[in-house]
Amino acid sequence: MKHNADYRNMRAILLARCSTNGQAEDSIPQQYDLLTKFATEHEMVVVDKVASEGISGSKPGVRSDLADLLDRAKKGEFSALVFQSYDRFTRRGAEAGTEIISQFKSHGVRCISITDDIAPDSDFAWLMRGMRLHEGKTYAKNLSFAVSRGQMAHMLAGRIPYSHNIPYGFDRLYSDAEGTHLYIIRNLPDGRQAKLHPQTLEHQMFFPKNEKNQVNHYRKQPSERVSLVVGTEEAVNTVRQMFRRKFVDGWGMSKIARELNNSGVRSPKGRLWNAPVCGGILGNPIYLGKGLSNRVYAGILYMRDKDGPIRLAERTLPLKKKKLRKGEEPEQRVTMPAIQRPESEWIWFDYAHLKDFLGFDTERVEKVWAWQRKRLIDRSLGIHSVPIKDKHADSPFFLKGWLRSKQGDFAMTGRSSARGDKTPNRYYYITRAHHTPIDGSNLIGGIEANSIENAVLDVIEEVCRSPEVFAADISKIVDDKLAESQTNRASLQTWLAEKKEMEGRLIAFFDFNGETQKLLTKKREDLETRLSAVNLHIKAAEGTEEVYDVEAVATAVRDQLAAIGETIRGMPTDSVRGIVEVLVPRLVADVQTKEIEMDIALPLWALNTKNDILTVCLDGGSHLRSLHEANSRHPLFLASYKCINTPIRIKAHPDYYLYTTKTCLKCERIRPESYTMPETSQTAKVAA
Repeated sequence: MKHNADYRNMRAILLARCSTNGQAEDSIPQQYDLLTKFATEHEMVVVDKVASEGISGSKPGVRSDLADLLDRAKKGEFSALVFQSYDRFTRRGAEAGTEIISQFKSHGVRCISITDDIAPDSDFAWLMRGMRLHEGKTYAKNLSFAVSRGQMAHMLAGRIPYSHNIPYGFDRLYSDAEGTHLYIIRNLPDGRQAKLHPQTLEHQMFFPKNEKNQVNHYRKQPSERVSLVVGTEEAVNTVRQMFRRKFVDGWGMSKIARELNNSGVRSPKGRLWNAPVCGGILGNPIYLGKGLSNRVYAGILYMRDKDGPIRLAERTLPLKKKKLRKGEEPEQRVTMPAIQRPESEWIWFDYAHLKDFLGFDTERVEKVWAWQRKRLIDRSLGIHSVPIKDKHADSPFFLKGWLRSKQGDFAMTGRSSARGDKTPNRYYYITRAHHTPIDGSNLIGGIEANSIENAVLDVIEEVCRSPEVFAADISKIVDDKLAESQTNRASLQTWLAEKKEMEGRLIAFFDFNGETQKLLTKKREDLETRLSAVNLHIKAAEGTEEVYDVEAVATAVRDQLAAIGETIRGMPTDSVRGIVEVLVPRLVADVQTKEIEMDIALPLWALNTKNDILTVCLDGGSHLRSLHEANSRHPLFLASYKCINTPIRIKAHPDYYLYTTKTCLKCERIRPESYTMPETSQTAKVAA
């Protein structure tokens, strides 16, 4: 892998990538070994190593690692980006790959594939590089085509079920090519799989739960055929009970979920039931003996079709972010959103042996089928029932996501409910408590929205209209920040000199022979670690500001607070939400007693001369949340409040007190005696 080009003394970042977490344990270290050897042979200075684990090179918009590297390239932190091959760099093709390489080149960074010795000054370098990038995308296209074709062919031939996700209440029966039943594979709620005898149902063995980097479940063999059979008696009875409640008793999804949770029955994944899971089962026509395939697609290059895979245009839709698992990076749980396909492309599979699964008469079956079919068609046309939970950025619930519950520290969202022509009742609630209902849960309960919103606005108005109370605190914080800024700027030259010295010492390592270099490997690694720390100090020092007038900044902050206090009531909802995110670091509600605790504070970035608090709020504070969080450890506290909901004695029960659902949350607002404020803070108190 020795290249003819001269890479001596280039500051290099080693980039390793693999598409799945299962490959990371072996692939990433192996790539690092090759890249490190290449860098040593060419006398390069390795300043950092970047691992992109479980990240696809084909999906557009998920490569935050490249975006971060571009930011570092703009700051001149390195001059070479080294990777194993161009398909490890990207699989998005010649056009996208060349554009990324050009961006790095514009910042003085050379992209080097160790398996391709392409001279950068060659007249045909662009052509050879483009061919390598095109090969990566071609491989991805061919693989996608083959998978789509194979899956569709196996489904049509009856070798695999209509869906890879086995519906609740069914098991997989495996047979050989002659039709002899071999065994049954059953998914267990704890994530394991059980292998059963096809006639006696005796357990033959268990397959452990899949781990992060290891698949332990049974893998279908090429000669085997898979069909659906009825599962456990408990699961079958649960499904039948759900359909009776819905189509005989007229129950809703949440009520069905509550009954199942109260009875101790667990969902297919061993968790509590919720309304969406119940809706997914009740809306699945497989329980009527009808399997539906090709209803949606989430592919990038090809999608399945009975006449052969259909080529897709490159998708530019927003990506769907899934909930992160422990140890995962954000881009590892990014998927393409599923797209509904027209009804003409659906493929139906008839499972005659499952038609009587529910035990309904013909009339009831027709009722279920009519409801399911309408639901499927409405979804394919983009028609959905109006959600009772608000999901939009322009939500009138401006405390949504910022208000948290005292029970479990859950984020609370907004909800409206109304019957007939009555004015909707607005309240905040815990999504988990309502979507996963169970009697006796201490998470069930709502906070009346109008009351708490007015209370929060009252507090913000009061504090902002009295900035003179906090003048001394603001001036002290600004003065301390100025002193820290001056110290950082004074140390900048020292850090730069140390960086230059360490880079020279690292370069000197290459003057030794191979055996000596091996002996000094540990010392070299320590120097590289120290160099990374010095780079962070330099970055912080370069981000500090010039000297400014302390009193002028303090006065400007007080003026901005006063402006917020005077205008907040007339601002749009999104602007009010921005102010809440900036000025309210803690807002906690007790869903049982309806007590509210709230702090008002200024984040340190608000004391920056380049920031206008009011402008930030009007633009929407959510996009600066990371800035807020980065400086929220030592905020300037302005006030703390606790709103108490007074219990009301019920006449029928003289010894029983009831906490009402609605309260003004104003007349009982007090400062909690047990709350210890920082020495540099002032506390506002409202008389009852």
